[in-house]
Amino acid sequence: MLYGQYNVPRSDVCVNFKVGQPNNDDLPLDLIKEGMHDFIAKEMDKASLQYGDIPGYERFRSVMALFLNRRYHASRLHFKKSNSSTPDNIFITNGVSSTIPLLHLVFGNRKDTIVFVEEPTYMIAISIYKKLGLDVRTIKMKPDGLDVEEFESELFKIPVTTPVVLYTIPVCHNPTSITMSHDKKNKLAYIAKTHPNLIIIADEVYQMLTFSDDEPIPPPLIDYCSDTCNVVSMGSFSKIFAPACRLGWIETTSKIMTMLKDFPQLDSSGGVNPIMSNIIEQLIKTNKLDKHIDSVRENLKLRCKSLYNIVKTKLPEIDVNEPKGGYFLWLNTKIDSVKLLNYCDKVNIHTGNKFSAYGELRDYCRLSFSWYNNDDFVVGIDRLKCAIQMYKCEIAEKPLIIETTPIVGVHGYGKLGKLIHECGHNEYHNKVVFNRLEYSNINSYKCIIDVTSEKGCDKLLTVLLDNKSTVPLIIGSTGNLPINKIIQYSKQAFVKVVSNFSYGIPLVKQFIKHIEPSEWNITIDETHHTHKKDAPSGTAKTLAGMLSVDYKHITSHRVGEVIGEHIIKLDSTCETIEIKHTAHKRKIFAYGSLFHINKVLKGKNNPGLVII
Repeated sequence: MLYGQYNVPRSDVCVNFKVGQPNNDDLPLDLIKEGMHDFIAKEMDKASLQYGDIPGYERFRSVMALFLNRRYHASRLHFKKSNSSTPDNIFITNGVSSTIPLLHLVFGNRKDTIVFVEEPTYMIAISIYKKLGLDVRTIKMKPDGLDVEEFESELFKIPVTTPVVLYTIPVCHNPTSITMSHDKKNKLAYIAKTHPNLIIIADEVYQMLTFSDDEPIPPPLIDYCSDTCNVVSMGSFSKIFAPACRLGWIETTSKIMTMLKDFPQLDSSGGVNPIMSNIIEQLIKTNKLDKHIDSVRENLKLRCKSLYNIVKTKLPEIDVNEPKGGYFLWLNTKIDSVKLLNYCDKVNIHTGNKFSAYGELRDYCRLSFSWYNNDDFVVGIDRLKCAIQMYKCEIAEKPLIIETTPIVGVHGYGKLGKLIHECGHNEYHNKVVFNRLEYSNINSYKCIIDVTSEKGCDKLLTVLLDNKSTVPLIIGSTGNLPINKIIQYSKQAFVKVVSNFSYGIPLVKQFIKHIEPSEWNITIDETHHTHKKDAPSGTAKTLAGMLSVDYKHITSHRVGEVIGEHIIKLDSTCETIEIKHTAHKRKIFAYGSLFHINKVLKGKNNPGLVII
């Protein structure tokens, strides 16, 4: 039975880098059982099933204060207040996502509230504030966190009677992994003190997942602020223990604690999740929670290092900073990540626009390293690299959209024809229409692409000639093509014969132009799927023609579902050279065909014949 929100796929199905949740191997089932046992054996009675105290029962808040002071001890020594957490400034919650709208209600539920968020920021926070109907505005990020000067400048433009919220992720920021500098936190505290209409909500769920062994865990933002500030530091057990706990906490000022306690919704229902609080309490008392967090932190550190190194090695053109904690890598892809998704096969990413309040940052994407292992990362990044290569080859040849929508007729509706149809629609979003070819409308097309067979191609050319058509034709079919009809049609229309639509074969052709055939014994070995009827393949024949190789020196294999492989072997008495091209996915031919279609849609298309 599937209990989780997401059915995370295995890497052979898809590497889903969108998954921002703990790996199941890191979830503490044994600890939950121990905590339950201790609670039932030592603490549980009938009274524990009653409505709980509104801020959380006092004993748990006292244990939470000890836990937080222990985790933040080193950093809090800097403030000369090593016991900043007290039961009186801790309020138990269901976690961050439910606390954000709760705080808006507690603070007055005013529709004129202006919310500032970092650009980028946690996408769910953007959605929540927009669903509440609030005016969401952005402040850019710098390498050391929020641009505090920009925020202060914007704040001064707002009337003092207008409520303002700043939602910020100070440590191991989601998605950038940036940690705000000490000086900026001090500056924010000063702004909060001097602007009574401002409420700062700090989302600090990754606070305890920093990777450095030499630096202390950064303290919560509330530590920087006086009791007169409207500041809330939110924490959660979802990332450091288990999401299903649905348990979190806030540390805040006495003023906000009073507002929370007096809020009618909480006054009616009592404290949040007291039974789970009891279970967590047992684990805090025995230090088992601390040991678990340290283990999770170390596992994340190793996964982060692994994914970061793989990205740097395999995608050197992409800008990415190595995170110092948290869950995520933030990649500057330098291309449109939303369109890149159309090229992704068995790999998934969160596109940058999701983390922008205005749908910008499309040239970024977020990868999570929390779920998969090193081998999975290699598979996923290889797939992402393939998608980027296909995107870059295609984007350089976008069609110039004319006033009437061009219609491309796809002749042949097998696997490749259907993929061309699908990829064309995905790429152009109906600005160019891809339809299955109909002979009755043969002259209505801006371009025709043929991916049938030698017989199918022959029939198409007969129809085109009979209708005195001038529609440009791209022939991707192979075999014994009707060359006489091709030449005849090329006298009245543009014809392009392409033996292989992949991006790699043209490169192979460039390589072999430099080969002197007379100096080598040359053989060609080609392998395709069992459904391919012609042998040798059209690509093998083309390569053989360029190398002056007799077809008898081509060896053809038809095996399983092999997409396509060509090996050119050059032998001499002293050395051997092999040039090998392997197509891993049929989709590469579909996107490759779009390159030639683009050329036709953009060109003047005078009658003539091109064979490549």
